[in-house]
Amino acid sequence: MGNYLLVLRAVKEFDFNTIALLGVGAVSGLFALSHFLSWLFRNFHDIAVSLITGFVLGSLLIIWPWKVSDPDRIIERVNSDGEVEEKIMGYLYSLPDLGLVETWGAIGLMVGGAFLLLIVDRMGTLKAAN
Repeated sequence: MGNYLLVLRAVKEFDFNTIALLGVGAVSGLFALSHFLSWLFRNFHDIAVSLITGFVLGSLLIIWPWKVSDPDRIIERVNSDGEVEEKIMGYLYSLPDLGLVETWGAIGLMVGGAFLLLIVDRMGTLKAAN
């Protein structure tokens, strides 16, 4: 995590060793995560669903599409020498402007995603009943 420049450089220069190591890590990580989630849902289903729902709801501020950057809300991360290491931009959040076509497109995608989830859930329920 945080090695984006290393990975991009490896892809650009086609550094096979770095790409292979990244691939092995990604595959083994997905394998371990899928087994862990399977165990978690078998043993603590309701708690796991609640936790994942909390993560999703907590991330809504990050993916909220109706925000603008606010230069008055910049947070500076300072190291022990007093030098600014990183500036993090703050945002102003607002409700969507219903007069814009983009807003209706975003709302349509949200409704479509919810509808797709309902269809998949219904298909799972029907398969489990058979």
